[in-house]
Amino acid sequence: MAGLMRSVRASMKRILLTGMSGVGKSTVISQLEAKGYKAIDVDDLAWSEWADSVDGEGPSPLHQGKDWVWREGRIQSLATEDVDVLIVSGCASNQARFHEQFDYIVLLSAPAAVMVERGIEKATSTANIRRRLPAVCISRKQSSRG
Repeated sequence: MAGLMRSVRASMKRILLTGMSGVGKSTVISQLEAKGYKAIDVDDLAWSEWADSVDGEGPSPLHQGKDWVWREGRIQSLATEDVDVLIVSGCASNQARFHEQFDYIVLLSAPAAVMVERGIEKATSTANIRRRLPAVCISRKQSSRG
C-alpha cells in the first residue's frame, strides 16, 4: 500500500508561485485558473490572516504589530487535494513551513518600478482593501450602512 501511495503522489504535482507584492502572482494564477488548472490564490482571507508579529512591531504599515500569515490548517489541507496539478500562489512570512508540500517553487520577479506602480494600483483597489482589512472592520462598515 505504501508503494501505491508513493506512485500516486509521484504523479501529482504541487507548485507554489511566490514573490513580492506586485510581481504578478494574482494575474498568473487567474490566467492558469482560466485555462482549467486547479489554481488557488492563498493571499486571500480564506487562506491567510493577520496575526501578531513575533517582534511585536510587524512589517505591515497598515496593521501595527501584525504580520500576514497563511492559515496553517488550510494550507496543510492542500496536500490532500485530489488533482494531477495544483498551483498555489501567495507570499507570507510563514510560507517556508510549507515548502516541503510543494514539488516546485517558482519565484516571480519584476522590475522595481513595475512593482511600485502595481502596488499603488493595488493599494487603491477596493477589492484589495476589503481583502486585506480584518473581517471585523468590514462587517462593522457593512452593518453601519444598513
